[in-house]
Amino acid sequence: MATIAHDPDGRKRILFYNEKKERKAVNLGPCSTRNAESVKRRVESLVSNRRLGLKPEGELLTWIVEEGNVLREQLEKHGLVEKSKSNSKQKGITLSAFLDDFVKRHGKDKKPATLIVWG
Repeated sequence: MATIAHDPDGRKRILFYNEKKERKAVNLGPCSTRNAESVKRRVESLVSNRRLGLKPEGELLTWIVEEGNVLREQLEKHGLVEKSKSNSKQKGITLSAFLDDFVKRHGKDKKPATLIVWG
């Protein structure tokens, strides 16, 4: 069971108990009561899925994938959703390496003048 806390400055939080019976909060910031109710229902579903050992599916899974980074980070922090691969601190390819690879793969069928422009 989750509740909506209305802070004096107009911000809203979703309060819930995790599987260890610890009180946790997901900060929503200033938002409408309708939006807060929507998030509350989803957090309740995530908590119950977590307690039962189930993975989210259907509309709940779609919502998790499409949700913004700030709310998702809070859900990850409280263990309600798995950490996304895009949030992990992986080192990406540099622009120089990407362009070198691009020219190597696509430069074979280009005219000599194009290769000169590409560097």
